[in-house]
Amino acid sequence: MAENQATLQAIEERSQKSIFSRRKFFHKTASALPLPIALRRQPSIKLPDKYPAPSFQIGDIIADEWLDEFDVKQRDIGEIVGICWHPTNDRWEYLINWTAGTIPELYPCFDERLISHEVGFELSLVQRNGE
Repeated sequence: MAENQATLQAIEERSQKSIFSRRKFFHKTASALPLPIALRRQPSIKLPDKYPAPSFQIGDIIADEWLDEFDVKQRDIGEIVGICWHPTNDRWEYLINWTAGTIPELYPCFDERLISHEVGFELSLVQRNGE
């Protein structure tokens, strides 16, 4: 019984050392990765010529100003998290993660609706992605 316990303890110690050394190896390998490679931007996608260029890109910070039911000007701030071409409406539509605004209790909010810059929303660019 004592012999089996000693064997199990030896196996456990060996596996812990083995796992630790693998973790250490991967950590050293990842930390040796040159910074420019890690921060390289993804290549942009070339759109077919039949589509106009979208007004915004993924990662852009945008604002939407609107009037509430009391005619008070409100402002929402959000980040573009998705873009798609709506073939029926012939326009770009955006998925926006709303992060801030004049009514703080409403944020953050991601309502999963496609929003068009041309219809009903006065979206304006606050900050271009990467700038």
